[in-house]
Amino acid sequence: MLLIMNQRFLSKLQDTRDIVGAMNSCTEGNASQTSEIVNVTQDMDVFSENISYMNKNIDSVVQISNGIKERLVESNHNVTGLNSSLESFDESFGLFNKDIESMNSMISSISDITTTIS
Repeated sequence: MLLIMNQRFLSKLQDTRDIVGAMNSCTEGNASQTSEIVNVTQDMDVFSENISYMNKNIDSVVQISNGIKERLVESNHNVTGLNSSLESFDESFGLFNKDIESMNSMISSISDITTTIS
């Protein structure tokens, strides 16, 4: 009977060792998963910081683009004004040219009259 009890004890002891081994494996697996989760969390933090950095840079690009747009609109108005001034100058120069032609005609007439009188 002692032999049977000893065999049962050894069997239970082996079962206990198997359970402890399984628990150790689970503990190691949990520790490994926890470490992986911590690494993923750190990677996500870095990713989040990078996205924030990109958002700030995108905001800067938008501000610069808006500034360029404002300058282009202002430049367009300036070019439109310059074009109007050039058209006005061209018109005035055309009138001035006609006045000179008229004066040349009068001078020619005066010259003809003077030649006729002489």
